[in-house]
Order: sequence, then structure tokens, then C-alpha cells
Amino acid sequence: MPHIPLSLTATENPVLFINPDASIADLHACASERLRAAKGLIDTLDCLSMQNVDESDVAHLMRAASVLMQEGYEVLKVAEGKAASSRR
Repeated sequence: MPHIPLSLTATENPVLFINPDASIADLHACASERLRAAKGLIDTLDCLSMQNVDESDVAHLMRAASVLMQEGYEVLKVAEGKAASSRR
């Protein structure tokens, strides 16, 4: 099966791809790592005192969390599809 490009891309041609032939365990581990990292960034933002934080720093943290969430979600969708097809 061909590799699946991630939907978020800053370029005309995709550079990052998901390997749909990876094991469900590896896909899950990859998705979990990204989702946990995004949650950590969001938790950090929740704990910040906005009085001492530059707006651009918040924007950078939010962008990083957004990219990690999107990547994690896309990998998780591939893992779920693979798991569903293996049950048939």
C-alpha cells in the first residue's frame, strides 16, 4: 500500500508520510506520542500566567500543539482503519 501524505503541509508537494504497512502497535505508539506531547503543551498553556507571557510565545505553543494533534489524529485514523480491516 502506498504511503499516505500528512494533510498539513507548508509545501506544494508532501514531505511527511504515514506508512500504512506499519504495525498497528507502531502506528498507535506514534499517534500516542504526538497526542501526549500536544496535551503537555496545552496543559502548559493552561498553567501560564498571561501577565508575563508574550503573545507570540503563546501563538508558537498553540501552533506546535495544533500540528502535533493533527499528525497524531491522522496516524490514529490509519491505525483504526487497519484494526477494523483486520477484524473482517
